Amino acid sequence: MNILIVEDTDGENALRIVREFGHTAFLAVNLEEADFALNNTTWDAVLTDLHFPQLGNSEHQFRGELWDGMFREVNHAPPPTPPAGLAVAVMCKEKNTPVIVVSDLDHHFAQYVEVVLKHIGSKIILDSKDWAKALTLLGE
Repeated sequence: MNILIVEDTDGENALRIVREFGHTAFLAVNLEEADFALNNTTWDAVLTDLHFPQLGNSEHQFRGELWDGMFREVNHAPPPTPPAGLAVAVMCKEKNTPVIVVSDLDHHFAQYVEVVLKHIGSKIILDSKDWAKALTLLGE
């Protein structure tokens, strides 16, 4: 498979693991690179972290009424700036590309992220950056 990894801190490790599983992999370290890669290459799957730099002015920064409504539904408070990984998940949904969000997210924030990701049909690993587990989920 041809897999895009979007990760700013554990990228080299993710590349190594994905390649050990026999896949071709490319690394994007911010939303701008991910946006470019998603719009210029066909990917079999995407593995993305949640929190990484956005950079640039991607139209997919996942803001507005949908984001506000989902966040308020769970937390009854105004939303923070959404994680860039949610924008990647939305872009993948638009392209019918399987995406798995892989993050060691603080459990206090996990609930609102799960609501959004389930809404768009993404698989999630929120307890660790387990790239091998993410590859296993791709096969399910």
